[in-house]
Amino acid sequence: MTYSEKIILSGDYVIYRDEYGLWKLLSNGVTFSLVDLSDFRRVISLLEMPIESVKLALGLDFPYMSVVEVGLRHDSDYWIKLAISWVAHSSVQEANFLVETLKELSTDKAVSQSNRHLAIKELKRLLNS
Repeated sequence: MTYSEKIILSGDYVIYRDEYGLWKLLSNGVTFSLVDLSDFRRVISLLEMPIESVKLALGLDFPYMSVVEVGLRHDSDYWIKLAISWVAHSSVQEANFLVETLKELSTDKAVSQSNRHLAIKELKRLLNS
């Protein structure tokens, strides 16, 4: 198997692009396609790495904002905070489609106050650009 672009999440997880240009996750000998938003739950741990490092490893064509969206929609404040961090380190063009999700987060009382404030901060950045 040849990996044109890959990142190793741990010893058991590899994200790569196959010969057809499709993103895949190889985990313990099982391959999963990364196509639908729900597929990106499998790679949410990417959020624990700086987005710049992930972009260096996977290139600019990886659907980073799908990982961010999964994190923003997660019920854990931990993943929400990491996803907002990726938004903060993304261009307005990359993250602009997340405005509605950030609006929802900014008013959701189930989300921590600090994450609501971070969502508001990113909303202002995206809307005022």
